Amino acid sequence: GSLTLENQQLLCRTLGQRTFARLGSTGEVSFHGRVITTSRVELETLVSEGKFRGDLVKALSRIRLQIPPLRHRRADIRALAQHFLRNERKRAPRSVEGLTEDALGYLEELPLWGNAAELQTTITRAAQQGKGNWIESEDLSDSESQEHRVAEVGLDPLEHAEQTLIAAVVRQCDGDAERAAQILGISKLEVARIHKQTSKLARE
Repeated sequence: GSLTLENQQLLCRTLGQRTFARLGSTGEVSFHGRVITTSRVELETLVSEGKFRGDLVKALSRIRLQIPPLRHRRADIRALAQHFLRNERKRAPRSVEGLTEDALGYLEELPLWGNAAELQTTITRAAQQGKGNWIESEDLSDSESQEHRVAEVGLDPLEHAEQTLIAAVVRQCDGDAERAAQILGISKLEVARIHKQTSKLARE
């Protein structure tokens, strides 16, 4: 839903004609493939507000899947939590064996208004800040309190997950933003900006 009207027009043309021009080129390139898109907002509402093209919605909606939010799919929480933890182990400052049964039960009871992004953020923080080799429910409770602060200040859960990861890498690099930027593949200025935002949130 955040695509500008100008880019919506370009995408609509590309989908209709199956051609596009590369950046800086005037030649047309044929394109054959499927386009998969996701949105967290109702595009029809944006169409009625004049913020999204109705013809583009039709072009993108040939096959449409409605995926319920994670809080309505409690059976998926364990598998997702363990998946996020497997990815996080590589960055954790200590050996993390897994989540205890109590921790998994705790996660299944969380409201998770931030959907999977909130769950991922919770796992990331627990893996980075926990003390033992197993993540306990106590390691997750602080994460929940932080999520409440995120909601209060209006921070997007995906942006919060990004900030949490960057802050963790900066800590592992002993505050060296340049080294953290090399690991993350982003600019030093971007690391410094996001790390500053994270520190400000932690103080609130």
